[in-house]
Amino acid sequence: MNEKEIGKHKYNSIINKSELTDTEKRQIKKYESDRGLSKEQKAKVAEYFESIQDKKVELPEYARANLSFLYKMFLLFYLSENNKEFDPSANNGEAKILVYTLLAYFFKDKMFLNSPILNKTISKPDLNKGLLVVGGTGCGKTSTFKAIHKMLFTGCTTPVKSILDIKGKLQPITRYKALFGFSTCNDVVSEYEGLNTAEEKKNFWNKYTKGTRYFDDLTTEREASNYGKVNLFQEMFEKRSIDLPKTIATMNYHDQSGSLKQTLDYLGEKYGFRVHDRLFQMVNIIELKGTSLRK
Repeated sequence: MNEKEIGKHKYNSIINKSELTDTEKRQIKKYESDRGLSKEQKAKVAEYFESIQDKKVELPEYARANLSFLYKMFLLFYLSENNKEFDPSANNGEAKILVYTLLAYFFKDKMFLNSPILNKTISKPDLNKGLLVVGGTGCGKTSTFKAIHKMLFTGCTTPVKSILDIKGKLQPITRYKALFGFSTCNDVVSEYEGLNTAEEKKNFWNKYTKGTRYFDDLTTEREASNYGKVNLFQEMFEKRSIDLPKTIATMNYHDQSGSLKQTLDYLGEKYGFRVHDRLFQMVNIIELKGTSLRK
């Protein structure tokens, strides 16, 4: 690494700084070894670097996230992402229940397991599983996930972004490891169809078969075409069912039937028996009964 060497004046100007960049630390060490220092200066340098090494960030005791605080954050991001205010009373309050259920899920709060919209018979609820949210068109699935994703992405990529825990103390949002990737199913298909090399395909599969990922509007995607037709999500879910990273998805009732069983059966028809059979091991199922909110 070719970094600009520093001289005596530069050294004297930075040695007393309360904080140093990594580059400045390396420059100081090089200056010390190349130029030589007085005993007093060497002692000062040694004392400084010892204090840096011993200095540890002290976090407050880990505690559950404050869901009410997170809900207020969500309201701001919902407005920003959807250009309209969130209506907590929509579909007799189901919209607000969905938000709290998802916040509890992403922040690993056991309150998730008691959600009234969580199906507890088809798939055993478990915070280590992914999510499949089923409901009618326009009932707020995508807009809610979109706002939560942006809230978490902003929080996890902004330095020192903190939230309140239930004890009223600040906690770094990254401590809860809530971040997830966001894609629409047809965008994933389009990305796959644009791949040209073996390396690009390898990177594609690494991207979509690892880590927590959200897929919007499942089963509506077109058949992928890249030197042949591919049932892309069948292959993807089969791969994800091996190591079981969290898979999160939304889908509408099949043919607007309002039947969860019929919808899940259709998912099996589209992606194959193996995916259908492993589905309940992979995901919790949330069912929304509300009607379309689009006007």
